[in-house]
Amino acid sequence: MELISVIVPIYNAELYLDRCIQSIVNQTYTNIELILVDDGSMDGSLFICDSWAKKDTRIKVLHLNLNAGVSRARNVALEAAAGELVFFCDADDEITDICLEGLVRALKKYDSDISVGQIGFVYDGDKLPDIPDSIEQVRPVSISVSDLFDMQREKRFVTGKLFRAEAVNGTRFDTSIPIGEDTVFLYSVLQNRHLKLSFCPEILYLLYRDHISATTGRKVLLAYYNVGKWCFENWKSGEPEEKDCILLAGFKNLFLYRYRAKKNDGYPSKKEVSRRLKSAVPDLVRERSISFKQRAAYAAMTYIPALYSAYASRKH
Repeated sequence: MELISVIVPIYNAELYLDRCIQSIVNQTYTNIELILVDDGSMDGSLFICDSWAKKDTRIKVLHLNLNAGVSRARNVALEAAAGELVFFCDADDEITDICLEGLVRALKKYDSDISVGQIGFVYDGDKLPDIPDSIEQVRPVSISVSDLFDMQREKRFVTGKLFRAEAVNGTRFDTSIPIGEDTVFLYSVLQNRHLKLSFCPEILYLLYRDHISATTGRKVLLAYYNVGKWCFENWKSGEPEEKDCILLAGFKNLFLYRYRAKKNDGYPSKKEVSRRLKSAVPDLVRERSISFKQRAAYAAMTYIPALYSAYASRKH
C-alpha cells in the first residue's frame, strides 16, 4: 500500500478546519501522512492543527511565521512530503470517505500517473445535485490539456487529483501568481507528454463556496486575469495540438475579466486588459488551426466589447 502525502495549506481557517481534517483522517485508505501547513494564521488554526497532531500520529504540522500565500505553503509541503503519491485539499473543503481509495484504484487499474475525481459543490451549506461522469476512463496528456483549458475552472484545480510524486518531479507552484496558480502548476506537470490521466465517475471531493462572498468573487475575478495573462505569455511554447486551446483560453479569461470587473475592484484596469487582448489579435488571426469563424468572433469581440457583453448576457 503506497503512502499518500495529503497536503492542506491553511490560513485563518478555524471555522471549517475540523471538518476538513476529520474527512481526511476518516479515509478508508489509511496509509497517509497529512501535512498541515499553517501559513501564518492569526486565528485558532494552528491550535486546531496541533490538537489533531496529538490525536493522530499520521499528522505533521508545519508552521510558517508570515503569511506568504497558498503557493509557498504547498511548495513547503511538497519538500517535506515522503509519499509516493500526493493529494491536495483546501482547508475549507472536504473529501468523501472513499476519496483516496477510489483515486488509487483508478490509478492502478489504468497504470496512470494522475487520477482525477469528480467535484461536488456546496453553496451556503446546501449541496448541489451530483452530476457525475457516466464512465470511468483514461486519457493521454494531449486530450487532457485541451480539456483543462475549457471554461470549467474546477478542472484546473489541483484539489481532487491524486499525483504520482514522480509525475510532479520537482514542479513547484509559481509564488508570483497568488490566484490561478493551479492552472500553471497543472500545465507545467503535463509538459511531460508521456503521462496518463485516469478519471473517476464518482463525486469524491466537496468544494464549499459562499456564493455571496465578496472575497470569493474578487478571487475568481483575479484568477481570470492571471490565467488569461499567463496563456497569452506561454501559448507559443505549447505542443501543436494544444496551442490553439491555450491561446483561446487567454481570450476567454480576459473577456470574462473585462466583462465582470468593476471600476473599484482595485485590480488591473479594463483599459490594460483591452490592450493585452488587442496585442494578441495578430497571433489569433495567423493561427490557422483555429477556425475562421472563431478567429473572426474573438477579434470582433476584442475591439467591440459590447459584442461580448451581448453574448455573455444571452448565454446566462
